[in-house]
Order: sequence, then structure tokens, then C-alpha cells
Amino acid sequence: MGALIPVLLERLVVDQELIEIRTRTSRALDHLIRAAHESDRLRPEVGAGDLILLSIRLSRPLPGGLSRLDADGTLLHRHLDLALDGLTTQSAPAPAPAPGEPLTFAGLVATADRPNTTD
Repeated sequence: MGALIPVLLERLVVDQELIEIRTRTSRALDHLIRAAHESDRLRPEVGAGDLILLSIRLSRPLPGGLSRLDADGTLLHRHLDLALDGLTTQSAPAPAPAPGEPLTFAGLVATADRPNTTD
């Protein structure tokens, strides 16, 4: 995934079909995350963008324009803390809250300079 996503992002053509698919996917992901938060299975400070970037980070550094999200290294430390402490609220002992705010899917898309129509 880490090798494929940067290549795809550089060649991605954002058309209406992609926007519609991304909107449906974003809503489904938001629903899953909300359910995980409500069932107390996912730490409340974890957002969809955090999970997406955490997956990418585990395989390689942030590609291209996404590096702007972490110019000072704060987001890197957030994701490292989340990876080390675990994403679940069921950890023992309870992990300290991750620094910063949850990164949303919309925030991730906007930073990647792609049209954001995931409202």
C-alpha cells in the first residue's frame, strides 16, 4: 500500500465518479469509526485520517504534498504514540490521550489538494 498510494496519487484523475465513490467510502468509514467509538472499542481521539495515514506510515514516509501535514513532526509523534499504545480503549493500562486532534478523512483529502466533496 505504501508503495502504490504515492504512485496513484500522482496520476489520479478526480472526476465525478471518483468523487461519488470517495464520498460513499468516507461515509461508510465514518460510520464504522463512530460505531467503534460508541462501543468503546476505538480510542476517542482516533479519526479516519489517522487510520489511513497510520497505515501508510507503517510502510513508508508520507508522499509528496501530504508531508505538509507534518512539517514539525507532531503528527509523526501522534501516530507513533497511537501505534505503540494501541488504537483500542481496552488497553491495560489505559493509554494516555494522543496529542493533537483527530485527523478526518476530509482533512486528509483537502491537504492532498484534491476536491473535497465528502460532506
